[in-house]
Amino acid sequence: IMAALTTRTTAPDVAYMLGKIGAVALFHSADMTGIATAARDSLPALRHLVAFEDPGTGAPGGFDAFLAHGTEAPAEMPALADPLAITFTGGTTGKPKAVVVTHRARYTTAVTGGVEFGLDERDVALVATPLFHAAGLFVWFQTAMLLGLTCVILPRWDPGKAIAEMSRVLRTDRGGGVAMVVDMVNHDREFYRHTMGHRHLGF
Repeated sequence: IMAALTTRTTAPDVAYMLGKIGAVALFHSADMTGIATAARDSLPALRHLVAFEDPGTGAPGGFDAFLAHGTEAPAEMPALADPLAITFTGGTTGKPKAVVVTHRARYTTAVTGGVEFGLDERDVALVATPLFHAAGLFVWFQTAMLLGLTCVILPRWDPGKAIAEMSRVLRTDRGGGVAMVVDMVNHDREFYRHTMGHRHLGF
């Protein structure tokens, strides 16, 4: 069962979440090596610490090496009611809480996303929402995987990189469209905060 953890966190918080679910493996990017290593020191059950990228140490244990030890896929396929993943709440009112989601629930989410967004295998999805958030992982990324469309993932939100990816994907010489970017920076944030009920807005 997969659990996607926020990268905007500390080693004690990571250790708490991993301990809560009894994790045996932690996959992380190179820039999270320090936090991952510190968290592992307090978790005896955590047997594997696997970096997606080479941390530059030259030590074995990277993602490719981990895959090389793999075996054949399990003969028994999971049922729709079986757990697929665990997501954690933001922890705004206390410690993050683990929420279990099933294969059926997330399959339904992916199908609904494809229908509501009108997507098919010819589309390209720019996943700029963090994959530790349900919107990024289950709404965009999982929908893209289900439909077989191209998925461009930003490691972190960067307006310049997002626009550059839009320009690359939507090149007119490849029969693409034109991206329209709406600048909302100058909009009245106080107005939106009071009318929409948000303390902070994402633009």
